[in-house]
Amino acid sequence: KTVSRKGGIIFPSVKNKPSVLNNTFATDSLLFKDIKGFSCTDLMNAGMRQSGVYYLQIRGTTYWFLKVFCEQEIADGGWTVIQRRDDFGEPRENFNRDWADYKNGFGDPGKEFWLGNENIYMLTNNEDYSLRVELEDFEGNKRYAQYSHFKIHSEQDYYKLEIDGYEGTAGDSLNDPWYGSNNSPFSTYNRDNDRSSLNCASMLKGGWWWKSCGRGLNGLYLHDPQDLTARQGIVWFRWRGWDYTLKKATMMIKPRGPQAAAQQQQQQQQQQQQQQQQGD
Repeated sequence: KTVSRKGGIIFPSVKNKPSVLNNTFATDSLLFKDIKGFSCTDLMNAGMRQSGVYYLQIRGTTYWFLKVFCEQEIADGGWTVIQRRDDFGEPRENFNRDWADYKNGFGDPGKEFWLGNENIYMLTNNEDYSLRVELEDFEGNKRYAQYSHFKIHSEQDYYKLEIDGYEGTAGDSLNDPWYGSNNSPFSTYNRDNDRSSLNCASMLKGGWWWKSCGRGLNGLYLHDPQDLTARQGIVWFRWRGWDYTLKKATMMIKPRGPQAAAQQQQQQQQQQQQQQQQGD
């Protein structure tokens, strides 16, 4: 029995982990590996170099574990996948869910899923993380967007997103000043926290860090990339435009390490000094 959220995936002890069939994130196709680590990077450094479903220990706790998918092959590995969209057949995972589901997580970490805002927060609130987004269209073209700074705030702040430091080939959709997601709270159809007069999550069929009803990666899964409802699909507008829905999307996070964190702190200090000089 879990001691945390209803339907969630935090367990009080590795000895008490429920069976796969009783878990929110059930998977039949992948084996579990009971290797302790606070991140997929820890597991990779411990020799777990095969991508798959693992358990991570929640930092600051002794016996709480989180089931995740570790991507150990792309971009030097060590990535914890927090979201995946792909065609795994029927029944298809529904991403047009309420606040509680997006908080706790849903789906199958070996297939389509959302790790859960609270779980993402617990993984990342004590360490600097980066984000990588892998994208593929229906023609087989692939692009990526990587951000050196990724953070979400607590539920008290509606899981507000902080994102910065873009590099990649897909374009910087998350930091667009009008339709991006940076500094935006999370919204679902029953918790409208966006800046628009419309309910973006309801209109675009998925929870996301909506600002002004731009586009996101949690919409409908459509087989026609230019379906009439494509704008309600899986859209990265800086790459394929506003009305093209993608075939695949994966979001994954990774600790930046002490050197990267020190560089970020130095950059922040320089920015503060520049702002003070401008103010003077």
